[in-house]
Amino acid sequence: MAKHTRSSRRPQAKHKKHAKSQHDKRRRLQRLNPKRRKTTAAHVPLSGTMQTAVSVLPAVLDRRIAFRLAIVVAGMFLADDRRTASAWFVAAGVRDDWDRFYDCLSSVGRTSGKLATAVLGLVVQKLAATCGDRILLAIDDTPTARYGPHVEGAGVHHHPTPGPADGEWLYGHNWAPYFCTDTSAEVRDILEAVAARWAIEEHFHDVKEVWGAGQQQVRNVWSNIGCRHLNQWAYTLVELCCWELEKSALSDRRARSWDNPDRRPSHADRRRRISREMLEKQFLAALPRTPDAGQFRTLLETLFALVT
Repeated sequence: MAKHTRSSRRPQAKHKKHAKSQHDKRRRLQRLNPKRRKTTAAHVPLSGTMQTAVSVLPAVLDRRIAFRLAIVVAGMFLADDRRTASAWFVAAGVRDDWDRFYDCLSSVGRTSGKLATAVLGLVVQKLAATCGDRILLAIDDTPTARYGPHVEGAGVHHHPTPGPADGEWLYGHNWAPYFCTDTSAEVRDILEAVAARWAIEEHFHDVKEVWGAGQQQVRNVWSNIGCRHLNQWAYTLVELCCWELEKSALSDRRARSWDNPDRRPSHADRRRRISREMLEKQFLAALPRTPDAGQFRTLLETLFALVT
């Protein structure tokens, strides 16, 4: 038997929990606090087509908590740096009832199937006229690690999540079967659809880099599911709301002499466009009609361009 190697590090103290936590939620909710400030709307609410799209989703939630969903989504657009759930709430202007918003995330996770159906309905309603007779569905092909050449169907693939000690390649299964239910489809159409499948990888990149998926730091399993779905739905709704907008309305690169002005707008450009629209509606609507209003408007628009 191998001998146990003693560690030179100092062991951490072990604390035994003898009593219940003093932060008992049920006991705290039974004691009403008259000074508790409730959040009824976001500091900078959603606007335009995004507001219209999100207004469809709360219909499948409990009406006592449904109004908080739009507030959370507004905070997702304005949150910066590390996008934890608390950062969403701060950007949305959540007050003393922040715990109810964590409950809202948990409720979103529990009803994610119904909410996803509502989001899919918005997509179909928007794109049904241009889909034609064929609808293309794609599934992510996450490689499954298996050892040895005797494993049937295994091969060498790019490692999607290499760690510090892992290599660029991964030996294992790669579930990416290509098939078409339309027997009359030509091989060219199928191969073009396979090439378009790379949009899934772009989607995963944008959800992680632009929306900060996986950074929310929530403890409840349903809250984690809710946060994950919210990031996915926010991506979908942004693309949907900006679907018919011109390139000039999504990005203005005249101030970036080093950038290619003809480069197609990214998802981050689309997200910034909606965030800027929210800020403009909130602040420019309160701008007084004075002789200097034009100067104030220019300064505010410059500020919006910097913060978004």
